[in-house]
Amino acid sequence: MSTTLVSTDRLQDFRPMLDFHPVSDAPTVLVASRDTEISDSLADVLEPYALNAVWVKGLADAKTWLATGKIAACLCGFSLTEGSYRDLVKQAKHERSEIPVIIVSTPGCTNEYREYLAAMNTGAFDFLCHPYRRLELERTLRLAITTYGRVARKDHA
Repeated sequence: MSTTLVSTDRLQDFRPMLDFHPVSDAPTVLVASRDTEISDSLADVLEPYALNAVWVKGLADAKTWLATGKIAACLCGFSLTEGSYRDLVKQAKHERSEIPVIIVSTPGCTNEYREYLAAMNTGAFDFLCHPYRRLELERTLRLAITTYGRVARKDHA
């Protein structure tokens, strides 16, 4: 399932950093989670921005999207319908090492410190503990896309 989220009043938040001009060139963010609560909270954060959001629940669909080369960043919950965030981080690094993957913990997670270390050791860009602040997620996502944008411009130069 693919959803394009466009808001021209917030487009300037991402456009100057990425040198994208038309809305059709907006960055694409892969959101992977089988947890609907996480997906809904991420949708609320992404909705105001000019971003193309692709929603998947499983690793197979995530792999398909990662292989397209069009993903600027990935937001991932702990579990997928098959696999986990660790599998997705490994796949993202295998496809293109510069894709930033942000892990979002689930409500009630009791081993957050251990999961944080596991995520970062696997190669995640960042790990946000639930409950995270909306501003925290926005800043992390902006930094992730900016980081990817720099790498992408260098690769295409």
